[in-house]
Amino acid sequence: MPKLVSVSQTVAIEQAQVNLGVTMRQLMLNAGAGVAEIIRRTSESAVGNKKVISLVGKGNNGGDALVALRDLAFEGWHGTALIFGQRSTSDSLLKAVRGLGCEVVYFSDSETETLEKIFSGEPAVIDGILGTGFRLPLSEELASAMNWINAEVKRQNCQVFSVDCPSGVNCDTGECAEEAMDADVTVCMAAVKKGLLTFPAAAKTGKIETVDIGITEDNPEWQNVTDFVADEAMLKSLLPPRPLNSHKGMFGKIMVCGGCLEYPGAPILNGCGAYAVGAGLVRVASTEYSMQGYSGRLIEAVWLRLPHTNGYLNIDGIPLLERTLMEQDVLIFGSGLGINSTTTEFVNSFFDLVQRRKNILSRLKIVLDADGLRMITSLNRWYEKIPSQTVITPHPGEFRAITAGMELEGMDRLNSAKIVAEKWGCVVVLKGAMTVVAAPDGRSATIPIASPALAKAGTGDVLAGMIGGFLGQGLDVYDAAVLGAGIHAMSGEVTSAIYGNSRSIMASDIYYHTSEVFSKLEGV
Repeated sequence: MPKLVSVSQTVAIEQAQVNLGVTMRQLMLNAGAGVAEIIRRTSESAVGNKKVISLVGKGNNGGDALVALRDLAFEGWHGTALIFGQRSTSDSLLKAVRGLGCEVVYFSDSETETLEKIFSGEPAVIDGILGTGFRLPLSEELASAMNWINAEVKRQNCQVFSVDCPSGVNCDTGECAEEAMDADVTVCMAAVKKGLLTFPAAAKTGKIETVDIGITEDNPEWQNVTDFVADEAMLKSLLPPRPLNSHKGMFGKIMVCGGCLEYPGAPILNGCGAYAVGAGLVRVASTEYSMQGYSGRLIEAVWLRLPHTNGYLNIDGIPLLERTLMEQDVLIFGSGLGINSTTTEFVNSFFDLVQRRKNILSRLKIVLDADGLRMITSLNRWYEKIPSQTVITPHPGEFRAITAGMELEGMDRLNSAKIVAEKWGCVVVLKGAMTVVAAPDGRSATIPIASPALAKAGTGDVLAGMIGGFLGQGLDVYDAAVLGAGIHAMSGEVTSAIYGNSRSIMASDIYYHTSEVFSKLEGV
């Protein structure tokens, strides 16, 4: 699974590797070889005229780009090194590519007609103009050059492979120049840089791949990295087993508690999400409005009708919950409860119950979502009243509400989630494009997917259900949250592909197509 690092961590990791006896030159040679291998594997040019252009800046990324060009030229690719800024004519890599028959052209000295000819024939384009140390703004000269190149590669149907990051991107903050390179593939060296999973930079990266440049497991700086990217390999490794001699009790008893007159469908979406990922038994505790209006959408569920006041759950239902919870493994709490004095009293009374019976309910895992999450903040030091095996699932607005106004703009999403997870002792799923999952022990996983298909009411309820479903199958709270968020995001992508658009997708479509995600991960 790829690691996620800052620019300063990258520098420290590489220096630590040098201290272990590997030269910076060897790291560069490994990086360039990795870029060349990905181009061989993915470029359409590999089966055509085998033409490649390397955009070479003056820094280390330019060196990586030249190594990749050299390796491909050695195999017979027709290559051009297009140089930006100054690079010594005695550079050994420039001499090497010249010796292999590559043209070396300086962008600033070239006529438009010459440049257009270089980009003709759909070459693979290696972007090594700027590296991970770039900070805005771009110089006028580079901005003009990169703007021209972006237009030309689009016009001539070239594939762009960026070395470590698209040129013009801030790899820590995700800021980027308007003229930043538009990559089809970003080839990250050893680890993904944090800014690449932050917008607006995330819209520039294309597909992200990582290559081994020789960082070893005994590297102390590498060992200290606790932030990861939840790629498909990681998700597959977390999938719980499904033995042939299974029974429903092995896959968890899940209780959903939520819904009100205004939002009767929310607990149904919870339940469907839990069943879609393999939960054994789902029990829905809600008002009669959910039961009467939507039981036909979830005929597999067991129902517990709770008393209500004008359509909102009231404290008379607490004794019923208390008796039933003794038999449950997981509780998904809060979706669609509605916010008023009745439900606030209900939520407060419920968590008083959890505290009062914590010895008996110690094995209960909780997913705290939506209105339940907002209302529990009325309790003094509420985070001390929830069990240690709790996952909270705020979207950015809910996050600001429960953190008394912590602004995500003032600090990146990843660090925001990690701070809260450590402070409150629970797993945090900070929803949104590139959802972040953070554990109290400092681990994190970023889901590298941004799908407009999930920008619909109800999809968060499905996500809470999926996390609860994996908790019921025995995963610990962090792994269940990572797997649930990852499967949910992939389901959005798969559904968009099936429908041919992301506009018309509804929350129920997401869990309908989760089976295709499992088939993909399990290779069925």
